[in-house]
Amino acid sequence: MKFIYFNKVEWDGNQIRLILSSKQDLNGTWEMSVWNRKSKQIKIFDYFITKDDKLTIFHIDTNQFRNLKMGNWDFYIKPPKKNDWKKISLKVPTTLSQQQRYFEPIVSMTSSRYVCLNLTNSNALSIHCSSKDKLEEKVYNIINYNKQIHHIEENKECLIFYVDLSSYMSSDFEVVVRNEFHETYKLLFSANEAELHLYKKQFEKFKGNWFISIQLKKNKVLERTNFYVDEAKFQEENSLKNTKFEYVQVVEGTILLIEQKDPFRPTKILYGELNVEDVTVRDNRIFFSLSYDDNANVKDWNFFLERNKNDEKLYLQKNFDNLNGENTFYIDQDQLELIASKNLSWNLYAEKQHDDYLEVRRVGDYYSTYTGDLKRYKGFIKLTDQLCAVPFISKSQAIRIVFMSVDQYYKHTSPAEISIKSLTVKKHILNISIKLGLSNKQSFKFLGIQLVQRKEPKDVINLPLKNLIQKRGNKVIVTSYVDLSRVDFIPFYWDFFAVILVNGNEKRKIRLYSDNYLVIKKLRHLMFKYNYLDSNEYVTYPYLTVNGGLSITRRKKGDYENRTNKINEYSAYVFYHLFYKYLLNEPVWLVHEKYSETAQDNGFYFFKYSYEYHYQRKVYYVIKKGTEDERNLEKYKDRVVYFMSFKHLVLLISSRVIISSEAKGHGYAWRVSQGVIRDYLNSKKFVFLQHGVLGLKKVDSTFDYNTQNSAELFVASSEFEKRIIKKYFGYKDDRVVVTGLPRWDVLDDKTADHISNRKEILLMPTWRNWLDEVEKEEFIESDYYKAYNQLLHSESLREFLENNSLLLNFYVHPKFMPYVSSFTKSNEHIKIIQFGEAKVNELLMRSSLLITDYSSVSWEMYYQKKPVVFYHFDVAQYMTYQGSYMDLKKDLFGDVATNPEDLVNVISGIAEKGFKEDQKFINKRGSYFKFIDKKNSERIFNEIVLKEKEINKKQSLLKSIKELDLVKVLWRKYKNIDIIQRYGKKIILKLKQ
Repeated sequence: MKFIYFNKVEWDGNQIRLILSSKQDLNGTWEMSVWNRKSKQIKIFDYFITKDDKLTIFHIDTNQFRNLKMGNWDFYIKPPKKNDWKKISLKVPTTLSQQQRYFEPIVSMTSSRYVCLNLTNSNALSIHCSSKDKLEEKVYNIINYNKQIHHIEENKECLIFYVDLSSYMSSDFEVVVRNEFHETYKLLFSANEAELHLYKKQFEKFKGNWFISIQLKKNKVLERTNFYVDEAKFQEENSLKNTKFEYVQVVEGTILLIEQKDPFRPTKILYGELNVEDVTVRDNRIFFSLSYDDNANVKDWNFFLERNKNDEKLYLQKNFDNLNGENTFYIDQDQLELIASKNLSWNLYAEKQHDDYLEVRRVGDYYSTYTGDLKRYKGFIKLTDQLCAVPFISKSQAIRIVFMSVDQYYKHTSPAEISIKSLTVKKHILNISIKLGLSNKQSFKFLGIQLVQRKEPKDVINLPLKNLIQKRGNKVIVTSYVDLSRVDFIPFYWDFFAVILVNGNEKRKIRLYSDNYLVIKKLRHLMFKYNYLDSNEYVTYPYLTVNGGLSITRRKKGDYENRTNKINEYSAYVFYHLFYKYLLNEPVWLVHEKYSETAQDNGFYFFKYSYEYHYQRKVYYVIKKGTEDERNLEKYKDRVVYFMSFKHLVLLISSRVIISSEAKGHGYAWRVSQGVIRDYLNSKKFVFLQHGVLGLKKVDSTFDYNTQNSAELFVASSEFEKRIIKKYFGYKDDRVVVTGLPRWDVLDDKTADHISNRKEILLMPTWRNWLDEVEKEEFIESDYYKAYNQLLHSESLREFLENNSLLLNFYVHPKFMPYVSSFTKSNEHIKIIQFGEAKVNELLMRSSLLITDYSSVSWEMYYQKKPVVFYHFDVAQYMTYQGSYMDLKKDLFGDVATNPEDLVNVISGIAEKGFKEDQKFINKRGSYFKFIDKKNSERIFNEIVLKEKEINKKQSLLKSIKELDLVKVLWRKYKNIDIIQRYGKKIILKLKQ
């Protein structure tokens, strides 16, 4: 063992106290020493011990360190009659910041040498001997200010500075001088609100040039105010003859420098940590106390919660628990209900406003140690049947409030040991056998197995039990079944849960996960054996989610879900591994767009550029045979492959990079998770061209860096957009390239090229995620349908279009397609265009004005310097269910309307001005676009080539091992065993090296 661990250290400047529990008593006489980290010089020192029933305390006098040389000295201890020196270390987290690792006070040993106790990154105890200046930089966050001296006088005893000190008079401040060698001295002084008097006699010991400043300590903050002067005015008033003012001579042989600095005082934000302790939940409140070490009153701080990856804040009411001491704060249930939403996480902060800066601290339990994850969960407050608020200590020791279901909470704090022993489907009967127990061997009563509808958790199907066997160690083996032909599975997803009763009244739902290797392989590859197809061509089958959860889905059978296609897939797989991989393997880039059905978006224009300017590069475009946009690819057909063809599947397996304006999944049969190809697709390197500019719609849950849709390169249009991608999507700087979008390369103003003799307006709304997969009757009842149908039948809109001889093109979003027949045009001035009937680019170039709600096509119009109107009839609902990265009240680049009449008035005003942009929107363009030069595809191509080696770099051995099904199965089965956890982490660390 290299370390001896103590429980706690205390330091008051005069004495160091090392504290052990009595159980860890060090028997015999131990030697203690400090070793210089560089020179390895050793100094042995004395100590004495005091004991009581609970603690053993080692007392060390600080005066023994008076002659230490400059540098870092680590503490060592040696057992009796041995020569084995061990480092003294503390049982504290390794996540402490520098300010938390350095302990106040800083103690003077000589005029130029000071010492401060601190912890190394490995939590070893050390004493740092250095100048006061350098130690202050370690201990404190330093804020530098500047203050103007208006005049200097001297009398027999004092040097008098005429300076405004009104903001300091209520504080305990000090005046110090320091030189270029970091020597620092406190000065004797007297002061009032307008004058600072420094006693001249104390300057006699100073030699050389010195700087004067005021210092004020506030907890871990050191405010330092330096002086400056108005040079010309000062020379005139003080009769100084220097061509450049640099100093004031006070006493013969002594020069005091007064720094000349810009008098501007910027407002600063100071970041750091605030340590709290005793985080608990009781009486539907979350309590915590301010740590004694922070030497501040909890009432001095304003506490707030900030949503993870977001700017949303909730300032908390000032609730103090006076019964348990004024330094205890609590968060009430009522406030948590304001921000409650499943799977969201909020970080806890504290802030304090000072005169010229804002102090913002991340609140955490920084001095506690957590040996496992279970103790990081501090209880829960139940908000609804489906939701609770949980205070959680993160790995960085910061406090988060996490919203989850009660079942999720128990999954973390009392995990279940669950195993699928067998799963079969015979004549549409799905049979399942599971083994279940709790990892803490707690007793429970098994109630049953349920199927829970993922979108509507209140929809539950209780499965009949065939058999239940009680095993030793509080485990049960249960057999159940479900008739896939008789149960009405509402589309789309149903998840398996086991239901148990704990402590007599506590009902828990436990998600069923598969740790059975054979079951995983069978569900993936024997799809026809496990599928039930009904007479309406709906297929129902069990499958495993990305995380290994067992579920059932029911949906319309896809076009590529037949035996012929599956034979095609496995033939391509075999062909690749037998022949192509060794004989014909070339670096291939595959490009596709939405569902591999279109050739009109960023994917197509990037492919077009690659084909025309870099034909030697093997870039292929994937398109479904017979689709409308196939004609756009006629000139490039030697590099076109048909979707799900044998050639496509071979190229997909062999491809180096997939490039798309949509997710990778659009390059394969949508929704199909079974078969051998899906795993290959998920593992491919990905360049995300984007469908449109980010800003108006939150999509980070889909394209977050930690999902299967993560990209090696993420294309952005501006630094503004890059900041969104880094902040909300979790991408590092080098993975985001600011290039512009490929389809912008062909944008030209074609407002004169009308399909009739009328100017055109484009109405192009985006979809609403809360309407996904609803039936037609439900869609017609939605506010979304009603708003646009009302607009299309608006009498004032009809009059406006007729009077101005305008054509309104209503372009239907692809997800509108099942409901397009519900929309009817009201007159010949309105044309409804279905998805695929016309190219969006062409419509945008022809149009004089765009009306949209939150669609990214608004950026295309803005790029062309044409006016945009935003129709925000449901902005509150949109922000609740979808959200925006932009402030929709301040950041938009077009006018806003909230109802049909307002909308008509706005577009009428724009028409009267000749469809010209407003100047205020013109002024914003530079912030939203970096390039307007038709070279976006070229930049993207060059970026991919530049980073091709890095993009194609083979994944690490660790990642390859972790992705093996067998490894996942073994880890899920045995991860709760202590020895597996301990040695598993060591193996992972070895593989990372």
